[in-house]
Amino acid sequence: MKINNELMIQGYTYLENEDVIKACDCWLKLWENIKEIACENKIKSIEDMDTKVESEESLTNWVQDLEMELENAGIVDNKYYQARINYCEEFCIAFPMTEEFIVMSMKTAIAESYFELGNEKESERSFEEITKEYTDTVWPYVKWGDTYWLSAIKMGKVTLRDLTKAEEIYVKGTKISDEEDMYIINERLSEVRKYLKK
Repeated sequence: MKINNELMIQGYTYLENEDVIKACDCWLKLWENIKEIACENKIKSIEDMDTKVESEESLTNWVQDLEMELENAGIVDNKYYQARINYCEEFCIAFPMTEEFIVMSMKTAIAESYFELGNEKESERSFEEITKEYTDTVWPYVKWGDTYWLSAIKMGKVTLRDLTKAEEIYVKGTKISDEEDMYIINERLSEVRKYLKK
């Protein structure tokens, strides 16, 4: 099986030339191609897709690159935050058997994007669901807390930051049994408390 490798290569070329908008437009076309192939062949994980198609780059890495670049594109033009939501939702439906961390990252990207679009209520609801689904990792709390002071919508708008809210979320995360990544949320908590002068 083959995907449209020209679109993949072209997208990376656009990124090298610092044109994230064209890169994302290109890759979203490739995504439609990938979804079609996966559906036709009943492939349910991106890792399985990687073993069955001819691709210039690892698809497992590429799907994560697309998610991240859609976020970067959203900073330039916020319609790409909605494109990020659509893409991540479609990914979770198309490839539900993908490695858990990747699926979780797609879900947190959806919640982040709602926040960036100003829909704080939907963002909160999404993050609540994610923390209930993934109870043994701090990452949903890291991403959730970050939206309140590190997110693009807040950057440059210090008066809109909610450091207390971020601290509350990080504190919840410290109660998770995740020894491997606990240092990350402790670092975030320490940093935000410096700004709160605690």
